[in-house]
Amino acid sequence: MGAHPKQEGALNFVLCENLVELEEWQFQIEKSPKNCKNLPTHILRIIVELLHSQQNRSAGGKHMPWSVRLQDEKGRPVLDRDVVFDGPLPVDEESYRLLCYVDPYGDTVFNNSQMKTFLLEWDRIKDELSTAQIDAWKQVREFAMQCGNEVHLYLKFIGD
Repeated sequence: MGAHPKQEGALNFVLCENLVELEEWQFQIEKSPKNCKNLPTHILRIIVELLHSQQNRSAGGKHMPWSVRLQDEKGRPVLDRDVVFDGPLPVDEESYRLLCYVDPYGDTVFNNSQMKTFLLEWDRIKDELSTAQIDAWKQVREFAMQCGNEVHLYLKFIGD
């Protein structure tokens, strides 16, 4: 869903403003690392986010929150809750036959006949997760098990 043109322009302005400020702080930090303690909170957040995304790129996974839903053939949620999974997924990694196709910016739907392969791949990513991410991983696994055991159910990953 795109932003309204006026909002988009404002967002670009804010991003440019933050980038200019970030470059100024980078110069200050390079000049004297002691300047780090004076960093504004929003600059610290940007730095942490950039570092986090760089780590995920080097680890080969795409890390972002996905809502995961178990739904019926008409797209209606089967349960009254979605799971928010924010662990890395092996997007574009060809050694994963299904998970490599999860679209970070759109929706990806898996069906009943794909669940055996999905579960094998889902189990492979578990070791890359933090303790905090394991709960959501388990819930998605339960959704996948239910999807694999019943007809007309689908597992949907909802991207950004």
